[in-house]
Amino acid sequence: MVNSSFLDAFEKALSKNKINKNNGPNYFIEGWGDLISACNSGFQFSSSEFDYELLIRDEIEKILQSKELEKYAEFQLFKDKIKELDDEFRKCTHPQYKLPIKTNNWWQNSVLKYSGELYAEQIKKHFGFDIQVLKD
Repeated sequence: MVNSSFLDAFEKALSKNKINKNNGPNYFIEGWGDLISACNSGFQFSSSEFDYELLIRDEIEKILQSKELEKYAEFQLFKDKIKELDDEFRKCTHPQYKLPIKTNNWWQNSVLKYSGELYAEQIKKHFGFDIQVLKD
């Protein structure tokens, strides 16, 4: 069971970071996990949609930087789960291809190893990277 004071502090961290979600830690874990599952199955949408879906990881990063949550054991569990998911996400990204964008966040310039046709076509057209296409 999650400590209610942790959930209150988590909600305050969301507000402080201007994340408009009245959701607890599981929302972010499940959202990040769902995107990773879609990537492992061959992301079937556009590169723009992929960029949009990655915004959840940006929000997670803001939460991870929230010092006021450090005192809660639940926060360490949250961080551990995000690290596990991050490792899983890295496995479905191409080890040699990186988008030529300036960012401090490693996931923002990641390129999927395999995807549906639309993402693969757009990445090829804009960046010259060959992505393996998985049929759904």
